[in-house]
Amino acid sequence: MNLLKNVIQQIKDFFINDHSETNNVNMQRIINSLGRHFEEVTNKMSTKETLAFPMTFTIYLHPADYERISPYFQGFRKEIIKSFYRIICENHKKGRAITDYHAHSWNIYLTQANFVELGDKSFTIQEGEMKIWSSAFDIIDDKRANKNISFTIDDKGTIMNYNIDQDTLDKLHTTHAGHIQEKWVNPLQESAPSAPITTPPSEGKSASKNTARGELTCKTGTEQRTFLIRTDSCKISGEKDTREDPSIFKINSPNVETQHAEIRYDAHTQEFKLAAYRPTTVNYLPVPISTGGDVKWTPLPDGAKIILANSVIIEFKKLA
Repeated sequence: MNLLKNVIQQIKDFFINDHSETNNVNMQRIINSLGRHFEEVTNKMSTKETLAFPMTFTIYLHPADYERISPYFQGFRKEIIKSFYRIICENHKKGRAITDYHAHSWNIYLTQANFVELGDKSFTIQEGEMKIWSSAFDIIDDKRANKNISFTIDDKGTIMNYNIDQDTLDKLHTTHAGHIQEKWVNPLQESAPSAPITTPPSEGKSASKNTARGELTCKTGTEQRTFLIRTDSCKISGEKDTREDPSIFKINSPNVETQHAEIRYDAHTQEFKLAAYRPTTVNYLPVPISTGGDVKWTPLPDGAKIILANSVIIEFKKLA
């Protein structure tokens, strides 16, 4: 009987500590709420094949809670960011591919407020409560867009979707004491076997086909280069591309533009497909141009001949 009582009490303690509303805001509760928020918003932003996620967060706390949390908030940056990467990896295993359309760094702002206005929404922050707002881009990361599509969620699990004008974002109050900033690192590429960034996998002497899924061979002028596809996504880009990413095959031709095309490998079907963002043909058939979020995939068979901008020929070989 005592054993049964202890089990029941442990179950009660679990739900009280992790899920109920208390008047105590601590770092564990903040980390748990951020994780739930990130996972729920990621599911709303993503599609079956493409993974999208927020990278900027503002956590609104009552001033009394802010004073307690802010002095040591930055000490938990690794644990917070690690939880985001874990969710990204879990989504990748479900078949969702990571694109390049995201911010350059994670930004998490801890802000004190009694009352918050976000667009046409307004919230009163009581002691022991928090509100979390997030966006795909940070204010300083993307000046090109006039508006951001953003979500807000409280730690009760309520999510709202609305547009926030850039002028409103510029008025948000943030402090250095409550700001975490961490450079984005692709978690899949860190664990993937590849040569150092300064030496493309296609040119490294020790590069092995045993770990590659596909092979691209391109001849421009008197130069012939071979690129091994080692990750689920391979970008084909031009010589002006300044990104240092081992999954990018840079073609030394002025006719090839930055982010010209993309190849994706489906581990479930073990097949390749190609999307074109600039004029491209596969086996002399035009590939539909993908614009915005409408990505149009074309099957890429073994031995296919890819032609970029009617001038650059790439031969594809399937290794997986």
